[in-house]
Amino acid sequence: MTAVDNSSHTTLTELAGGCTGRLARFFPELRPVEVPAAVQLVRGGSAGARELVRVEFAGAGRVIFSSLLALEFADRLLLQDEAGQQLEARVIAVQHHEGRSAVAVQINGQLSWMKRP
Repeated sequence: MTAVDNSSHTTLTELAGGCTGRLARFFPELRPVEVPAAVQLVRGGSAGARELVRVEFAGAGRVIFSSLLALEFADRLLLQDEAGQQLEARVIAVQHHEGRSAVAVQINGQLSWMKRP
C-alpha cells in the first residue's frame, strides 16, 4: 500500500470555506477574490438596508459574498466598491448556513473594479 500526500493541493472549499465556498461549487467559472464592497437592498424603488461585505468569488458578471441581510431570490441590490462606484445586481441564488447567507448575484454593468488577483 502506498500513501500519497495531497497536502499541497488546495480545494475551492478550503480557499473560501464556509457557506460561500459551498455556493461557489455551483458556479465553477467564478474565481476566489477578496474585494470589500457595500451592499444595499433596493425594494419598491427605494434603497433599504445596507451592509459592508467582502466579495469572495467573482467573474463573468457574477459575484458571491456572505451576508447577514435577509436577501431573497430576485432581490435587487446596489454593490459599491471602495471608490464609490455602484453597480446594480439581482440575487440569483441564496444558501443559508449557521446564521449567515451566501449570496450569488448577477451584475448589470461592467465588473472592472472586481478584476483583482
